[in-house]
Amino acid sequence: MNTGQTLLTVCAFILLSVILQNFYTNMNNVGNTVDEGQDGIMATSINASYAEIAENLAFDNASVGGAVIGNIASLTPVASLGVDVGEDKKDLKTFDDVDDFNLDTLSRTPIGSARTYCTSFRVYYTDSVNFALNKGAPTWWKRLDMKTWRTAPTTGMDHIDTVKMSIVMGYFNF
Repeated sequence: MNTGQTLLTVCAFILLSVILQNFYTNMNNVGNTVDEGQDGIMATSINASYAEIAENLAFDNASVGGAVIGNIASLTPVASLGVDVGEDKKDLKTFDDVDDFNLDTLSRTPIGSARTYCTSFRVYYTDSVNFALNKGAPTWWKRLDMKTWRTAPTTGMDHIDTVKMSIVMGYFNF
């Protein structure tokens, strides 16, 4: 092999190395995009599951068991929104009304997944006209805000997306 052929072979290897590096970089980026998409879908599913659980609970402790609430003063005070005595904040099966979700965070690893997701909750009384308004006193409307994000395994990415969801529940006395 002469010098020209050797130089051509070296150039071909350099070109092949550049092409392969770009190919594997693109494959890694596609993998990260798929992972982020899966995290978004899972976080949305987790929030939707919590919303379904909350929608099947009583509006307030005063209405547990189908009791009719006579006046707004019988509702749980704002400072007392949260898990009631005798309920386990890590066991949703013990919750009996919506404001039991007013807690810091729950951490869950879905079945069949190696990923762990955290969800933070906030329950507050809201206004019947502007649901974004946080009222400082009991009303016939409650809003549940949920934020879910993946906590493990860590990815080394600069950011981890948070999926936010809110539901509003009202008490209607017929």
